[in-house]
Amino acid sequence: MKNIVCLIGQLGNGGSERQLSLFLKYLDRTKYNPAVVVTGRSGGRWESYIREELSLPIIELGGSSRITKALKYIFFLMRFRPVSIVCWSFFANPLYKFSWGTNFIGALRNGLPAAREELSPLHLKMAFSPKVFVVNSSLLKSQLVGEGISEDNIHLIWNIFERTPDFADPAKREAIKRELRRKYNIPDDAVVVAWAARENPVKDLPFFMKVFEKTIGKVSGIHAFLGGSGSLAVKDEIKKKGIEKYFTIAGDIRDIRFTLPLADIFFLSSISEGMPNILIEAIDAGCGILSTDVGGVRNILEALDEEELSKVVLSDRDAEKASERLAALCLDKGMREGLREKASRTLELMEPHKVMSVFMKLIEK
Repeated sequence: MKNIVCLIGQLGNGGSERQLSLFLKYLDRTKYNPAVVVTGRSGGRWESYIREELSLPIIELGGSSRITKALKYIFFLMRFRPVSIVCWSFFANPLYKFSWGTNFIGALRNGLPAAREELSPLHLKMAFSPKVFVVNSSLLKSQLVGEGISEDNIHLIWNIFERTPDFADPAKREAIKRELRRKYNIPDDAVVVAWAARENPVKDLPFFMKVFEKTIGKVSGIHAFLGGSGSLAVKDEIKKKGIEKYFTIAGDIRDIRFTLPLADIFFLSSISEGMPNILIEAIDAGCGILSTDVGGVRNILEALDEEELSKVVLSDRDAEKASERLAALCLDKGMREGLREKASRTLELMEPHKVMSVFMKLIEK
């Protein structure tokens, strides 16, 4: 059995942690013995899942100086002797320098502009040091190429996505939709526009709010469903403006994907993304899509032609133009469902066995 290390910057509740968890879930444990090394903080649902449900060890390097972290990492590698190290965080890539003789697969899963703001010049330089990178969108690949990384050393690997069987059946999906709307006291005939994210400025809930408010007068029966911890930030604003009747604020939901079928449209308003899992989940849940042009959005929607993309991908952050796109989707059920159905073809590329087969080729090099 071959030992491998999965290296990640933190184990919280984010998308990279979820992808790591899915990778570990589908890894062939008869061939590989994985361990997870965390350079920063832990604590969250995916840490619990890895420890308790997958019964895998987590080695934490956090809470110490960079030199101490590096020494802990080196001593662990000397004991564990992995054949490969799969990194899941750009911030953790510098440990490549201390992984002598091991097949190290670096990562870029979120946009470089955000990393530049957070990292020191030295840390940033070291984060580009791995010989091999995995990215999850064409945009991230182009960003690495712009930094002088050879295209031959950059591998685009889709996010792993587990489709929900009940969502594939229109009748079952409709029944789930009605049940969820009853739960949240949303009328069956409302046109529901959903947004969901953790509390993070890059998710740009204010932009969603501007666009939605401009659309209220254009679409009868429009209703916003806001989920995730980030949704709580606008409660006072909505009350102050006297528009509470147009909103349902659900707050944090353990797994938002199972709530998304209540929506007709999902609006991704982010300023920056890697490969937004929430958009993939929304398509699977039967939602029409409206999105800012960030990260891997165009990869997710690659089945659409340019004319179709213009209806669902915003070329800029002009709230009035976005409102016109949103209103058009709200008022034309056939259009939004047709575009969603076509976009859903891409989800086949994210099936676990297909993604894992690509990873295995890199691990075995």
